[in-house]
Amino acid sequence: MKNKILILFILIGIKAFAQKVESEKFELVIDKNIKGKVESKIKKSENARNFGGILIYETPTIVDFYVNDSLTLSTKGNETGLFKSFYYKMNDTISIDGAFGLFGGFGFSIKLIDKKPLVYTLMAADEIPIYSLTKSDSLKLRIEVPCKNVKLILSKFPKLKSDKVIYGYLEFESSKFYQGKPTFGREETEERTKLKMNMKVYFKSKFLDIEKMN
Repeated sequence: MKNKILILFILIGIKAFAQKVESEKFELVIDKNIKGKVESKIKKSENARNFGGILIYETPTIVDFYVNDSLTLSTKGNETGLFKSFYYKMNDTISIDGAFGLFGGFGFSIKLIDKKPLVYTLMAADEIPIYSLTKSDSLKLRIEVPCKNVKLILSKFPKLKSDKVIYGYLEFESSKFYQGKPTFGREETEERTKLKMNMKVYFKSKFLDIEKMN
């Protein structure tokens, strides 16, 4: 049951969000040797189980987190965090998603359109919409924030087969975004907090056929 809930939660987030802001363009690097580097960095998690194509494991946490333009958290990868990742196809786009946290969390969404990549910072709340791209946007459960200074290495281009796993390394700097307090249908009374995040992450990802889950 928990497996189905996790997949349903992810599918709702994917289909509810339509990215309208384009991220910075950059060159994708394909290097099969990144697989060995990733395998040396990640490790099995006690929470790992079969989630129907979603890989769950531990990967080093390398994050700089800014609140109202001040650096409030900086991790150097000395510790690992629970990470989930998968890739899927929707319309003409292959997307690779990865995030720290089992249900909500923070991470990335890579969009491959005609084999050309765009990268977004992914922010997802557990249950209540709290994130927005601007001060005046409505609060959302999931947002994808444009990035800059992106470096992306993949072991190979994703193939749409259930047994295929890709490995990668990604680093980026997000644009600013905002977090509000839960409103529960009422008007907001407090100013939203401006956030920004830089990340470096090693990941592996498996194909998730979301069309078969409709």
